[in-house]
Amino acid sequence: MDLTPFMEADKDLTPEQKAAKSGDFPFPMDVQAELGTLILGENRNMFDLNARFKCQVKYCESVDARGATSLESPEQSAFNMKLASESGKRTVILSAQNAGGFLRAMDFYDNMQGGVLTIQGEFNDADPQRPLIGTIAITEHSITNAPVLAKMVSLLSLTGFANTITGQGINFTKTEGKLTYTKDYILIKEGKTVGPALGITVENGLLNRNSDAVQVNGTVVPSYTLNSALNKIPVIGEALSGGEGEGIFAATYKIEGTFPDKVDVSVNPLTMLAPGFLRNLFGADAPEIPQPAEQERLPGEKPAPVESAAPAAPVAEPQVPAAAKPVAVE
Repeated sequence: MDLTPFMEADKDLTPEQKAAKSGDFPFPMDVQAELGTLILGENRNMFDLNARFKCQVKYCESVDARGATSLESPEQSAFNMKLASESGKRTVILSAQNAGGFLRAMDFYDNMQGGVLTIQGEFNDADPQRPLIGTIAITEHSITNAPVLAKMVSLLSLTGFANTITGQGINFTKTEGKLTYTKDYILIKEGKTVGPALGITVENGLLNRNSDAVQVNGTVVPSYTLNSALNKIPVIGEALSGGEGEGIFAATYKIEGTFPDKVDVSVNPLTMLAPGFLRNLFGADAPEIPQPAEQERLPGEKPAPVESAAPAAPVAEPQVPAAAKPVAVE
């Protein structure tokens, strides 16, 4: 079965047209499918797919799907998704033995190799957007051809890392974070990606799925293994580093713009050698979460900056669905 026309139907729509689409099913359905090959786009396929799903117009009550993303290595690329409803709650567990292959097949991300992906969470059906709120974790994997990441480390004068990222890739031992997923946006909080050579934390990361606008801020930690060892020094290590996931030698960063071609990366070099408890004062505010009801500003369009006389202290975590306007920090 070829679903390419369906999967690519929204590509020519404007951000406001995408936001206006309800995402509803045309009618309730209860479907059992067994497919040898499911085509989702160019070089994006699923094999030996066995799926059963029961959906109402606005949401699915149950899903049980399994298959593989590689015909040559079905066991190493197997995936399994189960959505269940019990006692008025809908929960989901998704696992994929090849995280990179699964994310490519679903057209989420093309530059990851390997890793085991696990996503689990619960839908908040009291919210009109019915967000999935849970966690995401990926075991050992590598990232290649990542220009945003390469630019970040090059701003820290880590040219060796930058060349590696754009060439053979860089290895990470794990990626994890708190996830909120809706039709309109993906929000990552308290995220971290760590490896022997590099560690990156994500304090707040927001992707507007309608406009591809992105806002991310966090900390980048070179020589993560060494930094982690120093971080384990009782009392002093934690005070200097700023806590778990951050290093003594680290800098804050901010990513803003529109994927894939209009992304700006900034790194604050003043925080590179600052103690963690001081470095946190330079952190950026939480990004704004797009709201369906807002008419004054198009989805993904930045609000006017508000001047601030002094660097702001870290703000509270953004609330879903409501979020405070971001404050520009000098």
